[in-house]
Amino acid sequence: LFYRLGIFEILKIPATIAAFSGVVSRTIGEPIMPSFVPGRFVSSACFSTSLCHWRIFKLYNPLQELISKTSFVFTNSNPYLDYPRPVLHKTVAIGGITVSDDPKKMELSKEWQDILNKRNTTVLVSFGSVAKSVYMPNQYKLETLLEVFETMPETTFIWKYEEEGSTIVGHLKNVYLSSWVPQNALLADSRLTVFITHGGLGSITELAHMGKPAILIPIFADQARNANMFSKHGCGIFLTKDEFEYPQKLRDSLRKIFNNASFSENARLLSDILRNQPIGPKQLVVSYSEFAARFGTLPNLDPYGRHLSFLQYYLIDVLLACVFAFCFVVFAIFKLLRKCFSLREKSKTE
Repeated sequence: LFYRLGIFEILKIPATIAAFSGVVSRTIGEPIMPSFVPGRFVSSACFSTSLCHWRIFKLYNPLQELISKTSFVFTNSNPYLDYPRPVLHKTVAIGGITVSDDPKKMELSKEWQDILNKRNTTVLVSFGSVAKSVYMPNQYKLETLLEVFETMPETTFIWKYEEEGSTIVGHLKNVYLSSWVPQNALLADSRLTVFITHGGLGSITELAHMGKPAILIPIFADQARNANMFSKHGCGIFLTKDEFEYPQKLRDSLRKIFNNASFSENARLLSDILRNQPIGPKQLVVSYSEFAARFGTLPNLDPYGRHLSFLQYYLIDVLLACVFAFCFVVFAIFKLLRKCFSLREKSKTE
């Protein structure tokens, strides 16, 4: 919550680092380029945030000033995965810091090992912890997913389904339900072939690090952006919710990934890039935190552009002045030529 920065201000803490899941580009003066950098979904501030802002910040600097005064801003993105975009020196991308590659955490139980050994192709189906499959409309659950499961008996499907003891797939031997799945460990296993996901940033980050192709079906918020972001690497297929209504679309997408090795190759390449970054996210957090603790606020990293008005920032005032000057010159030349022709006609008449 933003108002916590106000507490740091009250306590006179000299150096702070902000970490936001949302976008604060405009606040810290970072260029916003919607022409080639897709925007994110950002919810409006809640009432409690507004109330705390009014009660605490009326005696202190405005919220924007507190955010811009932070030494650095940690963002949950990765330059090798995300869209290319202009950033400030104070913006530090630490996306992937939560992804673990500890072999001990990747160990699967005998139950999961047996499931993965059943067939040559295995698909993980999970729509995250918010949009639970158990509440999915029957249109998608029964008419799309179950039909695809039934028509692809040669493939094992692991479905994260949040209802214990459900009999929805009791007649299918190739489908395994579980209210919880070791997603990271499954994605890291070479026997898993494809991941069907909603495109949440956490899942996309794990997916990219583990090098698995995916079918991405975004539901809301930033998921469409994340899905497009991952697909542009050639690692996945983007399906809209409307397309998800048709079983043939999902079935064709699965078979396309099964039969086209480029999806897996591109996914492994992206994984290799992320695993071999010059400086990893954990090292970035430690280094920048120590630097901020030592030197405090860094005014030279605060761009002057954030103090400019909209007209000044985009040089609209300069452009308007140039347009005005150009129009004035054209008008003056027009008037001068008109005057010359008028005098010429007058002399001929005389």
